[in-house]
Amino acid sequence: MADLPATHRLYFEDATLQTFAARVIAVTEWREHPAIVLEATALYPEGGGQPADHGTLAGVAVSDVQEHADVIYHVVAESAAFTVGQTVQGTIDWPRRFDHMQQHTGQHTLSGACWRLLGAATTAWHLGAGEVTIDIDRTGLTAATLREIAHAANEVLWQDVPVTAAFVSAADLDLLPLRKGTERGGIVRIVSVGDWDRIGCGGTHVATTGEVGAIGLRRAETRGTETRLTFGCGARALADLQTKTEL
Repeated sequence: MADLPATHRLYFEDATLQTFAARVIAVTEWREHPAIVLEATALYPEGGGQPADHGTLAGVAVSDVQEHADVIYHVVAESAAFTVGQTVQGTIDWPRRFDHMQQHTGQHTLSGACWRLLGAATTAWHLGAGEVTIDIDRTGLTAATLREIAHAANEVLWQDVPVTAAFVSAADLDLLPLRKGTERGGIVRIVSVGDWDRIGCGGTHVATTGEVGAIGLRRAETRGTETRLTFGCGARALADLQTKTEL
């Protein structure tokens, strides 16, 4: 791929931005699919466990967003409508993005509960279309412990604490009480859920924990020396409740 300047990430400045305008700097391909590179974008590329945004550019559907070497590629149905130098209007599939924001902030809050109550680190997380999972380095969790974790996480939601992000130099990271350190050098983006949780993260989040709505823990599965917790937040938790009520 040709050398291109780093894409300016509008979603870092405002995760609620649903429409934007940006200049096309390349009409290219991503893994043999037509792709557009913009000077700036509000569309989030897949990464860090969070799926890519969907949306449109100049009315053309964006089916995937990927990143390579700080350049963001927007996979489109066809590229004939785009030329280098033109300014295009972009829109985000907001229901999809807001769902991802609810799940991601909920994950940080739940992982914070596992760390605070059990001293358990989150080793992996996955945001799927239907379920969200975290893997923690503990086993033998009782039903009472699971209820305690879920209740503690939801209490943070009810307090409606602010969710903030800040770029911090590597030298200043030692001054912050992080749930998990980072091996990245240079400037690191740190997301804080009030004083409850603080960790390096490049994803999109809601403004306050109240916007997550609820965290519904579905099940716990032992996987070797770890436990996988499956859950849903916000509208997903409500859908679970409605389904179980109907049953």
